[in-house]
Amino acid sequence: MHLSEEPIIKTANSPIRPRIAFLGFLISISLAFTATTHGAEKLSPEATVSILTCGPEKPMYAAFGHTALWVNDPVNRIDAVFNYGTFDFSTPNFYMKFLTGRLQYALSVTDIESFLENYKIENRWVYGQELLVTPLQKQTIYDSLMIAKMPENRYYKYDFFRNNCSTKVIDLILAVVADPGMIDYLSASSGKTFRQALAPYIAGRDWLNLGINTLLGPFADQPMTKLQSTYIPDNLMHVAEETGIAETSVMLLESGYQPPLPKSINLPMVLFWILAFVLIFEALWAKRSANFSNRIDGILFSVAGLPGLLFIFFWVWSDHVSLHVNLNLLWASPFNFLLAWAILKRKLILTRIFAVVVTMLMFFMLINYGKMPQQFPLDLMPVVTALVFRAVNRIFNFKAKEKILPSNSED
Repeated sequence: MHLSEEPIIKTANSPIRPRIAFLGFLISISLAFTATTHGAEKLSPEATVSILTCGPEKPMYAAFGHTALWVNDPVNRIDAVFNYGTFDFSTPNFYMKFLTGRLQYALSVTDIESFLENYKIENRWVYGQELLVTPLQKQTIYDSLMIAKMPENRYYKYDFFRNNCSTKVIDLILAVVADPGMIDYLSASSGKTFRQALAPYIAGRDWLNLGINTLLGPFADQPMTKLQSTYIPDNLMHVAEETGIAETSVMLLESGYQPPLPKSINLPMVLFWILAFVLIFEALWAKRSANFSNRIDGILFSVAGLPGLLFIFFWVWSDHVSLHVNLNLLWASPFNFLLAWAILKRKLILTRIFAVVVTMLMFFMLINYGKMPQQFPLDLMPVVTALVFRAVNRIFNFKAKEKILPSNSED
């Protein structure tokens, strides 16, 4: 029931209106068909529909929180929490399917007691917000969810930024309740990019922070609209209140979980700087044979090329547009493999040619660091520094030749 896989721009003429209108049309057709063939369970005037926002937790899949919809009708004894975040860890090739955007998520239904008990066990807080909608709109939302939970409808292709548990909820709600003023408000800029919105949730988790920010391409550095920002459950909770869709949130379950705080020492950066200094020292001052230095550079540039293969793989085969066109390829270029091969094979002319190419790519990245459409992790700067120095050293040979033991070479 997600409307579109296209990014939403922030102008007044954004495609939000046709998206919501189209989903509303599909809902009306589906409801008419369902009412005709199956009948519809009617909600009482006492029924409520609420957004449930759940706090983060340590595992990566829970680091950004969660959203669900709760339909509660005490008169008709309806107590249903609709959860778009269900997935099966036992799915073959789970992580590969997740990263390539081919993992199937599902809509599941449980009761509020079981839902809260699960989050109590995980030590995560839960807030509830009752939707400020008419009885007819409540009924439409409920009937839409009942259609969506059918076996033939409950599965959808997950996308972290554009089609997740939170965006599914806001898309459905807006298809039922949105008006032109609300659409214009949601089309306005949030003042942040997708990457910036992630930052508070991965602060203090240095390796996770590095991994996510290295994998994300230029898409993550686009400015978000307020609607796009709702891919994060906390943002949906605030936007729902700001637009008047829902009441002020009320805590349903407390939590003692404290997200990690930013550390004074960035461990990856410290380790990478130590490695960089060791590599620079070895090239300039350490007494070693040319063969030893060749082996070090062969390993170094081969390892530096491996992330590039990963970036190319996601660019070509992943359905996640946020992993496409990753400009970290400037330092993790496949030319690193060619340079490593030329060094290990002692092809002096080819070594210099490939060293020039690798150096030019990385210098281009460094010179245009603040102008690129993609933000690069600062943690990687020691790695890039070491790569640049070792590549330039292959061109100019900074170390005095008499300190290097001779080795045979050929052009």
